[in-house]
Order: sequence, then structure tokens, then C-alpha cells
Amino acid sequence: MRDKSTLGRSPPPVPAQEELAKAAKPARPRIGRPTVARSEVIQQALLDAARELFLTVGFDATPMETVAAEAGVSKSTLYARYPTKEALMKAVVDDRISIWASQAGLVVSPMPQDFKDRLRHIARVILTSITSEEIQDFNRILLNNVDSAKDLARALFEAGHQLAVARLAVEIQAGTHDFPAPPRSALRVAEMMMAMLTGWHESHRHMRRVTPQEAAIYADHVVDVLFAARTAW
Repeated sequence: MRDKSTLGRSPPPVPAQEELAKAAKPARPRIGRPTVARSEVIQQALLDAARELFLTVGFDATPMETVAAEAGVSKSTLYARYPTKEALMKAVVDDRISIWASQAGLVVSPMPQDFKDRLRHIARVILTSITSEEIQDFNRILLNNVDSAKDLARALFEAGHQLAVARLAVEIQAGTHDFPAPPRSALRVAEMMMAMLTGWHESHRHMRRVTPQEAAIYADHVVDVLFAARTAW
């Protein structure tokens, strides 16, 4: 005779039935790392938000928490990528340097065939890039803030300077391979050319903003002077 206390109850499932019941339940989705595409979106959102805030509010006046909120991410996500504000600023300017170089034609650009015209083209894009409003704003922010940011400004200036010098040196080396007397050092000629370009701009920018038209004219003149002295290369 069955126990009345068990009436109306289902018999306990056998092990096989238990396994089937577990399998029928929907699996709980796992929370893992974001996809590569999502990670890139987060990265760009952080850099864009930081750049905008640094330029409009200022480096010192921008809390990291505000950058995270503006980018739509958590503070932990921001700090996991950039432990300090200086590290974030370096990432911002590194990102802008690659964009500036691409926009200026230092990475990929239709180039003239004639060697002298090629140097004129590169000299123009270097000098007009230096005079751009965004680059000047970044220089102003970095040089007018904390000591660590000043060190960063110096390092980033050198990185951009070295990129341009290396690009010039490659062109000079390639363009003079059939010269009766090739340069003793293509790199040294490139450094001289950069010094002429950046020195001129530096001497004027404290008094006034140099226009792109002025920059292009001066860049052409620099190449003319260098070519006139090419026997001394």
C-alpha cells in the first residue's frame, strides 16, 4: 500500500532523466572579453573623448572619470588601458601623429616623378602640417601644463621630427643614386633640411600664425637653396 504522503507526487527522476532536464535548460551566457572590433571601438571612443576634453577644457582640468563618462565606458575600463592621465595623453597624441602623417602624405601619397619636385612636395607637407591649428593647439596644451606633459611634448616632437627626417633621407638617398657625387650622408642632408623648415616656423610662430601659403613658398625656397649647394652634400 502506497504511503499517502507520496500521493500526487512524481517519482524521483532517474539519473538519465536528471541529465536530460539539465540539458533542456538554456545555458547562461558567459561574460568574456570584448571582441576585437568592440575593443577597437572602445579604444577610439576613449581617444576621441580625451582629445576633445584636453583641447577644450585643458589637460590639468580634465578628470579621468570625465573622459570615461564622455566615452561611455566604466572607469575600470579606462584605467585598465591607461593607468595615468599622462599615458592617456601619449596615446592620444600618438594616434594624432599617425593621422597627421597620413593626411600630410608622409605615409602614402601621389608623388611627383622629378627628384627636386618630390623634395618640394615633402617639404611643403611637413611645413604646412606644422602650421596646422590642431598641432599648434596640442603643442600649447602640452607645453603649458605639468612637467610630465612637457616631457611628453618633447618626446612626441622628437618622434614626429624623426619620422619626417627619415622620410626625407629615403627620398634623398633614392634621388641621388645616379649623381656624379652622391651625398656623404643622406640623413645629414635631411636633418639640415628639417632644421631650415622647423627653425623658420619656430622663429615666427611666437609672433604670428604662419599661413599655409607662406609655408609652401618658404618650403620651395629651402629646396632651391639646398639644390644650389648640392655639390657640398
